[in-house]
Amino acid sequence: MKKIVGLILALVLILSAVTASALVLKEGSTGTDVSNLQSKLKALGYYKDTVDGKYGSSTWQAVWWYQKDKGLKVDGIAGSQTLGSLGLSAALSVTNLKYGSSGDAVRALQNALKKLGYYKANVDGKYQDATWKAVWLFQRDKGLFPDGLAGSMTLSTLGLTAGSGYAIPGTTAVKLKYNASGFTVRALQTALKNRGYYKGTVDGSYGDETWKAVWLFQRDNGLSTDGIAGSDVLSLLKVQYTTSTASSLPGGKTLTVGSSGSAVWTVQNALKNRGYYKGALDSQYGNSTWEAVWWFQRNNGIPADGKVGVTTWNKLIN
Repeated sequence: MKKIVGLILALVLILSAVTASALVLKEGSTGTDVSNLQSKLKALGYYKDTVDGKYGSSTWQAVWWYQKDKGLKVDGIAGSQTLGSLGLSAALSVTNLKYGSSGDAVRALQNALKKLGYYKANVDGKYQDATWKAVWLFQRDKGLFPDGLAGSMTLSTLGLTAGSGYAIPGTTAVKLKYNASGFTVRALQTALKNRGYYKGTVDGSYGDETWKAVWLFQRDNGLSTDGIAGSDVLSLLKVQYTTSTASSLPGGKTLTVGSSGSAVWTVQNALKNRGYYKGALDSQYGNSTWEAVWWFQRNNGIPADGKVGVTTWNKLIN
C-alpha cells in the first residue's frame, strides 16, 4: 500500500512540475511567444493587426474567436489547450542548454527526456551528468550528432522548439536570409526543391528564388511569412544548420571506411541533406556512408571510389 501511495505522490509531483512549466499567454504578455501566436492566428485569418509581440485587445479577440470556433474554453487566454490546438508547444522552451545550465528550462528538458525513458534521475533543473548522458543517448538514437549539448535540433526533436517561440533571452537563433551563402543554404535549397517549392539551381546562394521558395513554404505551413529561414523553417525541412567549410577537413586526410568523428558527421549530414544518405548521423564511416559517397561522386563527375578527399569534400560541403 505504501508503495502505491508513494507512486501516486511521485506522479503528482511529476505532473505538477509539467504544469508549472506550462506557458500561458494573456493580455499584457509580450515577447517572441506572443509574436508566434499572432503569426499563427494571422495565417488562419483570425488576427488582422501587426505582429508586434504585444498581447493587446486585438490578440485577445483573435484568440477568443479561435477558441469559439474550435470548441475550446472561450476566455481569450492562450493556455496549453489553445496553444496545443494551434500547433504551438505549451511547454517551456529552451535552446542551447549545456552542462552547468540550470533553471526551469533545464527542468522542462529533463521532463521531456524522462517521458521518453532517457532520464532516470530527479527533475531538479540542474544540467549535470545524468542530464548530459540522457541527452547524448537521445541524440544517438535519433541520428543527431551526439555531443550531450541540448541545441536547437535536439530540442526541436524533443518538441521544445525555438520555432514555436520558446527561446532563452539572450541567445541567437539560427537565421538564413537574403544574400546568405554556403553549405546550409545549399541544403535548404535541396530540401525546398524536393518539396516542389524551389525551381532554381542548387548553388548555395540565397537569392530571389530561394527567398520566394521560403516565403511560400512558410505560408503553406502557417508560419510568419518573411522569406527568412529561421529555426522553425529549418526544423520542418529537417535541415541541420552547420558552419562547416572545406577547411574543416584535416589537411591531407582522406575519410574512408573505419574513419570516425565530426568530419564524418559533416559528410553524412551533407549527403543526407542531398538525398544520398539514409542512415543515422552516427559519425561512423561504414558501408552505407561509403555507398552514399560513391553515388554522389558518380553523379557529380568525380572519380568514384567511395572515399572523401579534398575534391569530394569541396564539392559536397561548399
